[in-house]
Amino acid sequence: MTEGDCKFGMPDLWVSNQFAWELYQKCSGQVIVAGMGDVLGIKFEAIEFLFNLYDIDDRDEKRLLFQKIQIIDILRLRSSRNKNATIGNQAKNRPRKK
Repeated sequence: MTEGDCKFGMPDLWVSNQFAWELYQKCSGQVIVAGMGDVLGIKFEAIEFLFNLYDIDDRDEKRLLFQKIQIIDILRLRSSRNKNATIGNQAKNRPRKK
């Protein structure tokens, strides 16, 4: 574990990124899925919906939050690809019960 990582091996969440993380958690289930079950990323419409829901009108704030949400999603995609997990093959990747 490196300095700045939590005990689960994830990076520490800075206070300045808390709201972006909360928005990401709310839209992380709204994803684009490829034919074989690979997750391609979050639907941008879901992010825009949250901006409207929370009355985020400032263009610069939207841009910054959008970039932060995309960074979180890119890291999630890299992590899931390293684990070879897709919606279609998650059952195959689970350990078998003995």
